[in-house]
Amino acid sequence: MTLKTLATQLRISPTRFARESASAWMDKRLLEVESEMLKLALKHGVEKSSDFLRMAKKGQTDDTEDTLDDFFKFDALEAERKKLRALKQSV
Repeated sequence: MTLKTLATQLRISPTRFARESASAWMDKRLLEVESEMLKLALKHGVEKSSDFLRMAKKGQTDDTEDTLDDFFKFDALEAERKKLRALKQSV
């Protein structure tokens, strides 16, 4: 079923339906991203990716592949969160 068909059946404009659908999807994804960030933050005691770097420079992290993977994951999630927030403002 197309968005236009759904919008027609719901008696709203396709533009409004698309905008509200995109907004709802971004809200859901933002919650997923922030949830994953919170898990990593609690695991490593950080609030942002720069905290990972600061702790690494001070020798306060275990230099395992998992920690490095978590840093890159956290950094990517921060970037995605920033992008979602910006896009959300434009919808």
